[in-house]
Amino acid sequence: MSISTINDENDYHSHKAGGCKIIINHSVKKKVDSYEKRNFSWLLLILTFILLTGCGTSSSGNKETASGNVAQGKSSSNEKGDPFADIAPADITDMPTALNDMSSLIKSFKIAVESDDKEEAVRQGDSMAAIWKAIREEVARNQAERHDQINKDLSELLKVVKEKELDKTLLVDLDYSLYQGLREVKQAFTN
Repeated sequence: MSISTINDENDYHSHKAGGCKIIINHSVKKKVDSYEKRNFSWLLLILTFILLTGCGTSSSGNKETASGNVAQGKSSSNEKGDPFADIAPADITDMPTALNDMSSLIKSFKIAVESDDKEEAVRQGDSMAAIWKAIREEVARNQAERHDQINKDLSELLKVVKEKELDKTLLVDLDYSLYQGLREVKQAFTN
């Protein structure tokens, strides 16, 4: 923090915080008011410093802060960390059909992401999540490792696809990982 004071007809206080320089200027006309104004200036200077310090962290490029800001814009279920909370489980007839439907959704999700169709990508992601909610307990009983991987990838996919801008690279990577994990689950249920 750098503070400079010039004592003449004007009294300047400058403060540098977060790359910003703040100069507080007040005229010293009466000696009686001088101390009150100086105290008020210090109060303003301290408050400004606190505000700038707090604001500086959000623009620092810190990924955790950016993620926190995105999470604040989501519904309360997402703030609690469960992206599946607002999604109702799909009605499934049998496990092989549900796995095939999910596999088809994974493929169509990738197409939607690659063509920048955000609305369709969100719909496909929600449909995958609905099927996953219906089958995940059965998958956990038979394929615990794959269950954890698919659950993690699909959770991340649901969060990323609902952000303001589509991160195509990350979404395609998550989609591919889901496809690989689901392929192994399908093999386990058909054997």
